[in-house]
Amino acid sequence: MNASLVEVFQKLHLEPGTYHVHVNGYDVEIQVVKRKVAAPIVAAKYDEADVMLDPWVELPGLKPVGTVVAQFAPPSPPDIPEIPTEDEEP
Repeated sequence: MNASLVEVFQKLHLEPGTYHVHVNGYDVEIQVVKRKVAAPIVAAKYDEADVMLDPWVELPGLKPVGTVVAQFAPPSPPDIPEIPTEDEEP
C-alpha cells in the first residue's frame, strides 16, 4: 500500500501545506513539508580568552593544628532486645 501511495503522491505534484480529504467515511489529512537538508557537523569555535585559568578566589594555605592517632578496637556488640517470657505476656 505504501508503494502505491508514493506513486499517487508523485503524480499529484503537491505544494507544501496540509490537505484534508473525506474518503470512505474517514477523514484523511496529508501534510506536505519541505525536506530539510542536514547541516554538516562542525567543531565548536571558542575564544581562548573565554577559558578561565586563574582561580577566582584565593584560598588560605592549610596549617596543621595537631596529630590524631587512631587505634583499632573490636566493634561494640549489638543491642539484644529483651524477649518477654510466656508468663509476662498479657
